[in-house]
Amino acid sequence: MTALDVALVVAGGIGGAVQAALMGRFGERVGTLEAFAFATLLTAVIGAAVLLVGRGSVAGYASAARAPVWLWTAAAMSALIVVGLTYAAPVLGTTAAVGIIVAGNLGWAW
Repeated sequence: MTALDVALVVAGGIGGAVQAALMGRFGERVGTLEAFAFATLLTAVIGAAVLLVGRGSVAGYASAARAPVWLWTAAAMSALIVVGLTYAAPVLGTTAAVGIIVAGNLGWAW
């Protein structure tokens, strides 16, 4: 384990909490599905740019497409988290929405 490993996980945790608050507001402003679709599109663009810069090509997409289809479920789970937070954060509050996601994570891990 390196400091970079820990830093990325901590940044991801902070990012998740910030995402919940911002996506809730974004969903209130433009609509849940619209905010979700836009955020997903922007994530794809950022992902392609990071892949291009980090690997010098986008050939990794072909490798991912050849992976077993059941592994693609990770993308569906990511979408479920984003659309769930976008809808639930304004209704339940950011803290409750994040708390429920953390509880779901812990419940699944056991």
